[in-house]
Amino acid sequence: MGPWTTIIGVIALALWVAMHVVERRRGEEVKQFTWAFVALAAFVVLSAHGLSIPRTLTGERVHTWNQFHYYVGSKYFGELGYFDLYAATMSADDDWLAGGGDPDAGFAHVRRTRDMHTYRLVPRDQAAASFDRGAITPERLAELGADTRFIGELAGHEKSRRMLSDLGYNPAPPWTLLGTPLANVVDLGGPLYPLITASDVFALAVVFAALWWGFGLRTAAVATVWLHAMPFNHGRMTGAFFTYDWLAAAAVAWACWERERPTLAGVALSWAAMTRVFPGLIAIPIVARVAWSLARRRPLDPRRKAFAVAFCASCAVLLVASHGTGRGLQTWPEWVEKIRMHSDHHPRTGAERVGLGKLVQHAPREGRFWRTNRKAKGSALERQQTVKHAVMLLGGALCLLAVARAEDADAMLLMLFAVWLLTTSSRYYASIWVLVFALPRAGPRFVGGVMLLAMLASHFALPSVGGRYLLLNYSAAATFVVLCAMQLRTPRTPSPGI
Repeated sequence: MGPWTTIIGVIALALWVAMHVVERRRGEEVKQFTWAFVALAAFVVLSAHGLSIPRTLTGERVHTWNQFHYYVGSKYFGELGYFDLYAATMSADDDWLAGGGDPDAGFAHVRRTRDMHTYRLVPRDQAAASFDRGAITPERLAELGADTRFIGELAGHEKSRRMLSDLGYNPAPPWTLLGTPLANVVDLGGPLYPLITASDVFALAVVFAALWWGFGLRTAAVATVWLHAMPFNHGRMTGAFFTYDWLAAAAVAWACWERERPTLAGVALSWAAMTRVFPGLIAIPIVARVAWSLARRRPLDPRRKAFAVAFCASCAVLLVASHGTGRGLQTWPEWVEKIRMHSDHHPRTGAERVGLGKLVQHAPREGRFWRTNRKAKGSALERQQTVKHAVMLLGGALCLLAVARAEDADAMLLMLFAVWLLTTSSRYYASIWVLVFALPRAGPRFVGGVMLLAMLASHFALPSVGGRYLLLNYSAAATFVVLCAMQLRTPRTPSPGI
């Protein structure tokens, strides 16, 4: 999108405000605004992906960073689990070079890689020496070498060097139920490879269709403008391997809830929850209200009951099934250990992070107000943690009060505030904020839309990447605080249960 991002944000924000003012005065929907958002959405999609979608659909456009971790990581998950992808890659490359392979076609240029057991960068020889070759057959190791070289050649030396110092394969075990069979059936560069490279094109089409079906064309259009123009999604939406499957599942769940199909909503949200964890917080208000009604022996609201039963049962099925991905009963303990180290390390490894953990790194100095301190130590780190815990407590209390007063749909979406408070995630996970455009009540929907579109319009107001993501996180915090405050000011309608 480049310089168009700010222009698109300003236009969309102006349309959004004008639409609200005009329609309130007229007391009816003005279709011209809907078609204006449709035209803007078409422009954004063509500008952002017009050249890449055709190449994605033919398998030519490959998001190499993603494919290395998600395709290779899931294909060999049974043998390598969460900890040995890089060490195995170095071992396979050593075999290739020892057999007379061309150094330019492999990873001879990679001098260091990340040890996933410690998250430290180590010499490649040390990583290869630590790898247990008994975990994989020589044939499969050679196949892994061919797969990683295919991706490495597309990435180029500099990018592939950085890929092998990344944070590894991290999705929760149920995602591997999808990734492993597909990766083992579909060869890199083969005739079916477009099923992999175009997977997110299909997922994002589902997001649009679900929002259209559940909330109308206007909501789907403005959501598309924001989703595809926001810089934290730039470059990620084509050529990858189901990076946005969780978002498609969440959008389907939200639309099903709106259309009075709570069982389907629970099943759909279970996929997002079990593969990325944080979307599961959306279900907590409904599950908690059902549990509260049961505890007090009150009649269960049928809609809540159907959702809660479907969600919990589907999560249980995915939990059990995920043990069949090749690691047996150690699957979840390995992931928990991996994600624990990942969560500790992740906020300090890059500027483009979303969550309170990023915001507390703000360390302004004279002449550098938007400075961050990602590698704070000693007293500076202690101050960061003190601020983080204080904001968590205050924000958590505000969120819980608002959720307790809110109707079901409002309560579910307000749990995204809890996600922001509790996690520091990769930037594209903030895509779930797009559901704010589908809030059920006009007031919060309008205010939330203003905040999100202003976030889009102002993203490039600062020159540094770190500053932009600080501003984005301040904007997110303000959005959620305002939505919670609006909820607290709204008289509550009596309903069964809480």
